[in-house]
Amino acid sequence: LMLLMMPGALSAQEPQSAASLIFVTIDGVRPEDLFGGVDSLVMADSAGSGIDDLAAFRERWWRGSREERRRAIMPFLWDTLVPMGVLVGDPTGEATVRVTNGLRFSGPGYIELFTGHARAEVTSNDDRRYPYRTVFEVVAGRPDAVPGDAAAFTSWTSQARYAASAPGRMMSNAPFDPVPPTADAADRRMSVLEARVRHEDGSMRFDAFTQERALRWLAAHHPVLLHVGFGETDHEAHARRYDHTIAMLHTTDRMLSELWHAAQSDRSMAGRTAIVVTTDHGRGATARDWTDHGRDVANADRWWFLATGAGVTPQGMVDRPMTQSQVAPTILMLLGLDPAGLTAPVARAARDVIAPGF
Repeated sequence: LMLLMMPGALSAQEPQSAASLIFVTIDGVRPEDLFGGVDSLVMADSAGSGIDDLAAFRERWWRGSREERRRAIMPFLWDTLVPMGVLVGDPTGEATVRVTNGLRFSGPGYIELFTGHARAEVTSNDDRRYPYRTVFEVVAGRPDAVPGDAAAFTSWTSQARYAASAPGRMMSNAPFDPVPPTADAADRRMSVLEARVRHEDGSMRFDAFTQERALRWLAAHHPVLLHVGFGETDHEAHARRYDHTIAMLHTTDRMLSELWHAAQSDRSMAGRTAIVVTTDHGRGATARDWTDHGRDVANADRWWFLATGAGVTPQGMVDRPMTQSQVAPTILMLLGLDPAGLTAPVARAARDVIAPGF
């Protein structure tokens, strides 16, 4: 039995596919913060960090080692998700883990994530759709699919549009969308609160609302592919508030725990669900440009990827190359579906990262 559980012991047998997958994006999270915790260079620059109370910030988040610092911010990710899955993208490693669209901002990043390739046509963050079949449309288009199998809940309006090449292909909920006629009383009330409690950016809602809607959909529909797109980390970084950015990353860790435990407490999803967590782009690595990203920002193409659960060989943190374009085909691989259903060209699935030896 121990031999059969060893990665690669059954080289001729495919790993068991996931029946469901939760696909989480956390907008604009730097690998430097994810892997290293609080950045001493940013923290030391009082003008560049925007930290209100440096002493309180240091007491709350600073630790003597990078392992302790990163765990202070994201204990669930580091204590639970990473040990039973695989995480790539440590900026101190040798492997190249990058976005490939060259633009290093959200619109091109999400299209690369959703379609399996960098698309030259995508050069803005415009709220529009593109004619490329996405990973969600492949899931929704399965012969045995039922309504609700593919769903996306995002904190940023454009991100929800990028999830499908045309409306009506899947469940996609963007901030402040009109309430559908089928909405229950709780959904209608949530829409009222979203409209009252909102960021100054009219295209974005608070992540707590996105999380709540996603959890309700998971419980009611047991989706095959559920996407949750968080956005407040990027919002706070652009505002040059490092204290708020780190605090929001900590809150997001708690929401990851809620999603994972909701799936594992559901009889139809427990033990059969994978989770993928990643980001759309990196940011600058210095105290001057940590808030920024784009083609002219060094290190903003640095990227990271985590997968855990059904179909994933437990390895922890590994130093292997991977590109953002490999996410969509890898998700389909984990679900036992053919990545050829995406719009060609498509990157290869990251089988060597997720399930080495097969």
